[in-house]
Amino acid sequence: MVQRILRSNLFWEVLALVIVAAAVATWINSVFPLDSWRWSEPPGQGFYLISKLFGLLAVSAIWWQVLAAILNHPTISPERLRGHKYMGAALMLAALLHYLFFVSAVYLRNQTFPYELLYPVFDNYFKISLSAGWFAFISLILTFAAAVFRKRLGTIWRFAHRLAYLAVILGVLHGFMIGTETGYGLFSYIYYLLIATIVVALVTRIVSAGQKPSLATG
Repeated sequence: MVQRILRSNLFWEVLALVIVAAAVATWINSVFPLDSWRWSEPPGQGFYLISKLFGLLAVSAIWWQVLAAILNHPTISPERLRGHKYMGAALMLAALLHYLFFVSAVYLRNQTFPYELLYPVFDNYFKISLSAGWFAFISLILTFAAAVFRKRLGTIWRFAHRLAYLAVILGVLHGFMIGTETGYGLFSYIYYLLIATIVVALVTRIVSAGQKPSLATG
């Protein structure tokens, strides 16, 4: 029964809608009380708020992507593989927009290009939290590139593609360290749920692979 549900495309589609709705609702709850002038003052504030939205969406997307890959392997069916590719592209786009809008916000606020956001910096707590996000973003790029160029990379692409797990860890760390919504607001509880489900899914996958090695999908 459980396996049938996990292999249902409808289940994963509904789950995606629920988690995206939760991310958007969290963002609206954080920005709706702001007066309209707060979107333009200080300079770049609007870009910063939009960056937060894409950050929440990126977290939601990578959770869905990793959880689905663990419990419902993409190679099970052509439909599942297609959904995995689409969500991967959406995830990469959300992460890229999160990064670009944040860089733009800092540029508009300081009136100088923030070159320090192009590489990791560990001078203080804030910069360490930014660096965690930077490493998560780089991990996502490598994960995405491994999938796109898998035919040229041979078997090594599978190991590179598993950097998605590192991206999840660093992305969660980044969110807790720097985000008011992810660290302290309603979404923090959703964060705990996301982490718990991935841990349980990994344990379930490992146990199942040990009991039925012939059915393991790798």
